Amino acid sequence: MALAKDKAKLAVAAVKGEETQDLYVAVTKATLPDEVVPKEKHVRTLRIACSAHSPRNTVEYVIYKLGKRLSNPSWLVVLKSAMTFHRLLRECDPSFQEQMLRFADRTGRHHMLALDRFADHSSKDAWDYSAWVRVYSMYLNERLDVYRTMRFDPEGNVATPAQQQQQQQQMAGGYANGSAAGATGGYGAQGPYGGPTGAGAAAGPYGGPTGAYGSAYGGPTGAPYGGPTGGPYGGLTGANGYGSYGGAPGGAAATAAAPPQATASIKLKDCATPELLQHLPRMQRLMGRLLMCIPEGAASAHPIILTSCSWVLKESRSVYKAASEGVMNLADKIFEMERAQALQGIELYKDNLALCERLNAYYAAMQNLPALRNIIQYPQLAPLPADFLTAMEEYVREAPKGLDPNAAGAGSPRRGGAGPLAGNT
Repeated sequence: MALAKDKAKLAVAAVKGEETQDLYVAVTKATLPDEVVPKEKHVRTLRIACSAHSPRNTVEYVIYKLGKRLSNPSWLVVLKSAMTFHRLLRECDPSFQEQMLRFADRTGRHHMLALDRFADHSSKDAWDYSAWVRVYSMYLNERLDVYRTMRFDPEGNVATPAQQQQQQQQMAGGYANGSAAGATGGYGAQGPYGGPTGAGAAAGPYGGPTGAYGSAYGGPTGAPYGGPTGGPYGGLTGANGYGSYGGAPGGAAATAAAPPQATASIKLKDCATPELLQHLPRMQRLMGRLLMCIPEGAASAHPIILTSCSWVLKESRSVYKAASEGVMNLADKIFEMERAQALQGIELYKDNLALCERLNAYYAAMQNLPALRNIIQYPQLAPLPADFLTAMEEYVREAPKGLDPNAAGAGSPRRGGAGPLAGNT
């Protein structure tokens, strides 16, 4: 019945012939309640529409329509919607995640991806499928939340198979003139996300209209996310027409407004003590959400669920690496901390010990699923030194108790189960 309704809506959309028809069709067909993974051609349409050089209202339309599909009662529609979001998070340039955050701020839907109460009561197996949807969606929600606070992306800008092939041809001297590039914002000759003329950036992965040198997201003047006049979020004249992002002359909104600017990512391996104590718990919480993504019961044999599970599994190494770098930084700094900060550091170290045990169990569970056995090269996790925790506790007993008032917030112990193992759904 749900499939018939969606197909009827597609027929109506074809008759209306609206500007957004192609995007509506792509969103709907990618998330139809049929038991196949979202088709590549529909995901590709959405990925191009959400590139850095697409109009921001087009990107918001895709986010809005996919978000509506998350409210569907069918576990299959909801899962395929979440998987489409996951593909876009992994394969689009960083401006897509920035736009998702802006959409959340503007609409108040800060936890759009969090479906911790979702349940499909249509069948017995649907309960197991719903359980997977809940843990998978909570991981995606935490993933976006960590990006908001740290600009951390475990698999940022993963090249698609077509992009990988194109890059190989470029290395061999192919596409010298950008002949394979899209005319209006397709994939440029030198960058996976080419500008409106299909030209690639000489030094940046997301080429601007002429591929100017000097910017990661180079516009013609090389300004960050640069428009033709090099405004900070450059519109046609850098005018403040599209919210805080530049519009056309006279302040009118520019239909091709450039994406919001991304701030620098926070590296746990070399950040200062206050930032480390603030952000390491967030990374550990993301790790905890990831380790809950184990399909059980009927879900452990469903091919679509196993596909989404494989994407999470591939990101586990990056998340674990980031969390481990934070713990190593903590180990270097803890004997220089004052008492309150050192106490918090000990709790974070204990949380990391528990996460390492859970990660071993997670990898064992993944290897027990034949479809996931060869997805990644499973690492051999070395146990952390048992005596190091004892040394830290001995230090805390003699650590200085004075605390700088400016660091009091950052150094105070966590309250009310803020660790990664607390509040799990």
